Order: sequence, then C-alpha cells, then structure tokens
Amino acid sequence: MLLLEDASFDSLTQKSGEVFVNNVYLAAYGVSKMRSGITANIQAKPKLSRQQIKILSLLAQGYKREEILSLTGLSLGTVKTHTKLLYEKLNVGSAADAVAKGRELGII
Repeated sequence: MLLLEDASFDSLTQKSGEVFVNNVYLAAYGVSKMRSGITANIQAKPKLSRQQIKILSLLAQGYKREEILSLTGLSLGTVKTHTKLLYEKLNVGSAADAVAKGRELGII
C-alpha cells in the first residue's frame, strides 16, 4: 500500500487512474453479461427435420393439411406434430407466418 509521504502526486494520480479504468472495465463487463449486444436481433437458421422442411415447402405451395396428408402419406397426428414443432422452431403461429419466416431465413 502506498503511503502519502512516500508517494508523489503523479504516482497517486496514476494509481487512481488505473483503479478508475479497472472499475470501468469491470462495470462494462457486468453490463455486457446482462445484454445480448448488437447481434441480438440476428436470427440463426433453426434446425428443421426433413419432414418439417417438406411440410413447410408444401405450405408455401398453398397446400392445406388434408392435402399434405395425401401427398406425404403421413398420419394426421404426425403432420400435426411436425407442423407444431415447425411453428415453435420458427417462433410463429400460422402457416402464412411460417412460410414468410422460412423464406426470410432462406429455408425455402
């Protein structure tokens, strides 16, 4: 620890400046952990299964659930499950939104 009688004004100023800079760095680091930063709004492409991509593609072509059933040969429950998971992964609530988001992200 520096004693006042041993320290010059310049060395005290330098030490207090270093402490201030360290405190600023620590505060900035703490804030950065609470925020997402400038990349927060950049969305990564979600990992969709082949069936989910196929269903999304068929939705984009305007097919309804019943038509998707006959085209794919999947059961109603399977199509509902894939559609539900697709909506969750894309964070949407409708087929139109899923298609728009799929196009936006370059999935279809």
